[in-house]
Amino acid sequence: MNAIFKNPVIRFLFWILAVGVLAWLLAAFFIIVSLIHESKSREYVFDVPEGTVLSEEVALQYTKRALIKAGKNPSSMKPVRRWEADPEEHKGFFFRRNTTDPNDGDVLWWVDSSANYSVRVSLQGDKISCRVVPLK
Repeated sequence: MNAIFKNPVIRFLFWILAVGVLAWLLAAFFIIVSLIHESKSREYVFDVPEGTVLSEEVALQYTKRALIKAGKNPSSMKPVRRWEADPEEHKGFFFRRNTTDPNDGDVLWWVDSSANYSVRVSLQGDKISCRVVPLK
């Protein structure tokens, strides 16, 4: 057996094969971990009147509804306040809007001293989808 590995071509091919198998195993591990994490999140879709604008009030209303559907109690939670870039304004907001899509964003909700849930909100026509993601 050792005589086979004395050949540099065989040794090189062995290491290429070993690294390839290791890369595939690592990729499979990351896919499984991401699927497990994704399975912890839940998406809920709500009908909204045509012409609804995704404002902070609408985002808070539907993220609360999504938390209720997920079996959580939003009355025992508080949304996390985000701050404007201008510190002189001191204007807080809860809905962080996506900078490239105004019909998309998220609201963080916390129970104790840290954010426990992120609710991703997306308006598409007459539907609002909310993805509730538990945070660690």
